[in-house]
Amino acid sequence: MPLVSILLGTSNIRANAVAGIVTVDGNTVSQVFMNEISVQGMPEGAEAEIQQFIKDGELRNKKLQQQVETLGSQKPLTPKNTATIAYDEEVLGKTESAKETKASGPLPHVPLIALSEGASDSLDDQIWHASIKQFSKQVPCGIFKVVPNTSHYIQIDQPQYVIAAVQTVLQAAKKGKNLCGVEIRWPN
Repeated sequence: MPLVSILLGTSNIRANAVAGIVTVDGNTVSQVFMNEISVQGMPEGAEAEIQQFIKDGELRNKKLQQQVETLGSQKPLTPKNTATIAYDEEVLGKTESAKETKASGPLPHVPLIALSEGASDSLDDQIWHASIKQFSKQVPCGIFKVVPNTSHYIQIDQPQYVIAAVQTVLQAAKKGKNLCGVEIRWPN
């Protein structure tokens, strides 16, 4: 069985064809679970910020879809337009994949670790963390970890955390166990 990262490939996950899940600052995850965030304990204005984030994401996706249609109709297709279309379709595909994953029911009970960037304590970052944490709660004993001193590119800024997460999930998966009671030795 493969180990899966975001994008979640719904049909594989739902068929219990995965042994574990590691997400690395999954932005599609955060968008899909945004409506389920509890604003309790967050600074004032968090609820309005979440609603704005959702609106902005929907607007962005509409604009991307229009851009794909416009650029795709232009002949001849330039390399720049081809690259733009490919990127836009990738972003749209991630959003659809994440929505499909959420709509298709609960995740299989496999080891799951969700890593999130630790750039700041801004309201945006608190909301981001809350949405990814909400995703980690989709399986029993899912683990959420804010990785210190990182941007969105955790795998570049602190690759040892990604390695530790993957090793932990693989070890648990090989034993057929979840991550309940597992103590992870995170790098310093």
